[in-house]
Amino acid sequence: MISYQTAEGQFAKMSSGGVVYKNEDEYLFAVLERKPSNQMNQSDRSTFHLPKGTLEPGETLEQNAEREIAEEAGCDVELRAYLGTTVHALRRETFPPARNREGNEITINYFVAKYLNDTAEGIDHEHDAVLWLNADEAIAKLEGYWKHEDEFIRRALKWVQAHDESE
Repeated sequence: MISYQTAEGQFAKMSSGGVVYKNEDEYLFAVLERKPSNQMNQSDRSTFHLPKGTLEPGETLEQNAEREIAEEAGCDVELRAYLGTTVHALRRETFPPARNREGNEITINYFVAKYLNDTAEGIDHEHDAVLWLNADEAIAKLEGYWKHEDEFIRRALKWVQAHDESE
């Protein structure tokens, strides 16, 4: 895990992930679900996320995104474009220390990722399902979440509509 000190007593985490899509008569996007029974979910309802995770030593942002998508969503992808970055200051009161042991800032880099195939390993233990949703459904599942992942679905949809050759 790469962490760097930003100020006395503060650290930051770098992460990458992606908006995974496939074209089956319409564009479908992978949204990960954590059910209330999942140990990673601290809510009494399902939570929804895009696949992403922490950069490991020696990884590029692209390698990080591909690895995390394979681990969390259980699929191999081809990264097609960079979508942007979010930076969040995390407060211990709203983000449990177990989830961010080394700091209070997280930078997340998102890519458009074209689905290629399922991996033999499947999805990881942190998630219960991969939902393949159209853009409106995916946006609805992700709206209101502090990472603003619904915006990255919107950006990815615009990109694939303009650039995806499988359409």
